[in-house]
Amino acid sequence: MRTFTLLLFFAGSLFANTALAEARLDIEKTKTGILPSGEFYSLYNVNCQDSSSAAVVSMDRQRQWCFSPDGELSCFSTAQKASQMACAAPNLAAAEGASEETGRTN
Repeated sequence: MRTFTLLLFFAGSLFANTALAEARLDIEKTKTGILPSGEFYSLYNVNCQDSSSAAVVSMDRQRQWCFSPDGELSCFSTAQKASQMACAAPNLAAAEGASEETGRTN
C-alpha cells in the first residue's frame, strides 16, 4: 500500500511539473525606473503562447507583479501569475464584449 501511495505521489508530481513547464512564458526585462514615490519598478515584456505580447511591471522589490487591463491595476505575488493573466486579458475582454453585443450575461 505504501509503495502504491508513493508511486501515485511521484506520478502526480511529474504530471504537475509537466503542465507547469508547458505553461511557462517568455518574460524579458525592458526598462527600470523610479516612481514619484521613490520606489523602483521594472517593466517586462511577456511573449504569450499565442504569439501576442503583454506588459507586466514588478514593484516592491519584485514582491508585486502587476498589469493594467482597461486602465485598472491588477497585482499578483508571482511573475508567472501576472504574466498568465496579462496574456489572457485580451481574450477575456473579447469574450466579454461578445456577450454584451448579444445581450447575454455570464
